[in-house]
Amino acid sequence: ALASLFYNGLGIARDFGQAAHWYRKAAEQGNATAQSTLASMLERGLGVAKDEAAATELFRSAARLGDARAQYALATRYHNGTSLAQDYAEAALWYRKAADQGHAEAQYWLGNLYYAGQGIERDWKLAVTWYRKAADQAEANAQYALGGIYERGTALPQDDAQAFKWLSLAATHFAPALAEMRAAAEASRDRVAARMTGEQLVSAQSLVREWQPR
Repeated sequence: ALASLFYNGLGIARDFGQAAHWYRKAAEQGNATAQSTLASMLERGLGVAKDEAAATELFRSAARLGDARAQYALATRYHNGTSLAQDYAEAALWYRKAADQGHAEAQYWLGNLYYAGQGIERDWKLAVTWYRKAADQAEANAQYALGGIYERGTALPQDDAQAFKWLSLAATHFAPALAEMRAAAEASRDRVAARMTGEQLVSAQSLVREWQPR
């Protein structure tokens, strides 16, 4: 609790060094949340010297204790080869553990691995399943991927209404910093809209308005 107060500056002056000190004490006692948070601080050099190797080991420890955030972080390190040898199979394993706990970004990346057949047997049906789980949580990348699948008719029957829906939602949910991705989603949405009749477009727009995150 004290670590969190220092980290967030709640009631006391924000002090990342003190936060790291107290997170380390909790981490040494086997607290998975503290291990994961300290790992993130080591990863960014926040209040401590940047140390990718130490961050990886703390993420691994927290991941083994069931922390979804750490499982996702460890998966991305295997996926990208960050302070670890690149290993798509290990990435898939840890993405799956986080995805099973509802981690939207892990669900999206697991979908990508299934779609590409990297580290896991290619299975477009499972790719769509995981994309949809992430998309239902407003994960913009997954919404964009799902929209593209409906637009092209790969892995799912081609469906302009569903493509318009998911591409529209992706354009809405991409963060402002991801302006290029937002523009790409908008361009794809507009391409789909251009081949729809007025009635079809009105129906597709209603799907967008009715959507609610799950």
